Amino acid sequence: ETLTACAASYGETILYSNARNRHLLARMERILNRTVDTLQTQLRKGQFLPEAFEVSFDVLENLDSLNIALSEKEKLRLRGRIDRVDIGETDERVYVKVIDYKSGDKRFDLAALYYGLQLQLVVYMNAAVELVQKKYPGKEAVPAAMLYYRVADPVVEGEELPPEEINSRILQELKMTGIVNENNEAVRMLDREFTDKSDILPLERKKDGSFSARSSVIKEDDLQVVSSYVNQKIRELGSGILDGTISVNPYEQGAGNACTYCAYKSVCGFDGRIEGYEMRRLEQMSRQDAVACMRRELETEEQGTGN
Repeated sequence: ETLTACAASYGETILYSNARNRHLLARMERILNRTVDTLQTQLRKGQFLPEAFEVSFDVLENLDSLNIALSEKEKLRLRGRIDRVDIGETDERVYVKVIDYKSGDKRFDLAALYYGLQLQLVVYMNAAVELVQKKYPGKEAVPAAMLYYRVADPVVEGEELPPEEINSRILQELKMTGIVNENNEAVRMLDREFTDKSDILPLERKKDGSFSARSSVIKEDDLQVVSSYVNQKIRELGSGILDGTISVNPYEQGAGNACTYCAYKSVCGFDGRIEGYEMRRLEQMSRQDAVACMRRELETEEQGTGN
């Protein structure tokens, strides 16, 4: 109903003006229906319930996680919007799940986070946990999962497949990516049907019951390390802004680099063909190594401040 109303009022009904636009509108409707159906299915498989949608940082002014002190006189105020926050309650805990909707295939990379390139999802989680803790003061708010959901309507290839098999394959294609607290209670609440392989989360188990290498999981203690490290990284970046750090210093990690989608590419003057211009090459590393590096930097900072 909302899509129909928006299409009728958008650009003086331009979406109905020709066959191409009508095709695009039909595609939007198909993707919308697929998204709603998939999100419902994912929720039914777990014990989490949506707590909040489109949570703007503008209405969360009093959260410490959004007001990062840079010095005694200066602080960095973060801006943003959390697409969705889900919670799952137990007698003693409130597990928190944050979901960010994406149009592309986004993957959570702890190595990129360590280099300061992928902080957004953890910032969302820090804010969501603090918000939930204030609402449920008698329980412990604990991160359960930080996830991306790709808004799409994938095509399944195969001849004369039954509808159940088609839907199952589509659900696999739309499985959320991100990282999950490996706590068994949290995992069970996220997907109570999960045994050997989850069709809604990046989780697989080996025959001995442990998580496989393809599972995107993290220890609960390591989640706290990641959370604290992101706050430290934000302070570092904020201080750099105040210090006037604007050097042309693009990164290169694996097959990607900072210049590919950069809005300032035409004016920064960086040209790798000229002597003296080099990318800042970042090493690839495992999740375990990335967390270990974060822990070391946090310990170094604590020692430096005398805490």
